[in-house]
Amino acid sequence: MAHLLYEQAVLNNPFAVGGKTFTITDPNPPPTLGDLYKVANILAGSRITYIPPVTILVIAYCIEYYCDILAHIPLLRRFLSEPTGDLALARPSTIIAASIHQFAYDQPARKSVKEGGLGYKGACTTLEGLCNLVRQFNLERGEE
Repeated sequence: MAHLLYEQAVLNNPFAVGGKTFTITDPNPPPTLGDLYKVANILAGSRITYIPPVTILVIAYCIEYYCDILAHIPLLRRFLSEPTGDLALARPSTIIAASIHQFAYDQPARKSVKEGGLGYKGACTTLEGLCNLVRQFNLERGEE
């Protein structure tokens, strides 16, 4: 939607917005991990146990140290193997990158074109988007 608004603004008044960059976000505060668990519990159709992020991070470090030990002591590879599947992806860098919340300021994009903005208004919040995602998932599985 923002791309179309930008194109329209450039066509109507190229000097007002031409060459400017805009940050586009949804119209709500950033979601928290608790929000994601709440959506999953309500809509996924099963009970999901809350695990504190620090616990997950500690487990990820343990997996990484285990893999490092196997890499530095090849003799252990005769008896032990590296984790496979989803467990192989549980590394600190993956966990930290997935849990970072970035705060963005999108007020310039929300200004009218006459004020140098795009007139952007978010279509849905992050939580509404997550609810739609889970609903679509359940529909595809034939559960709704």
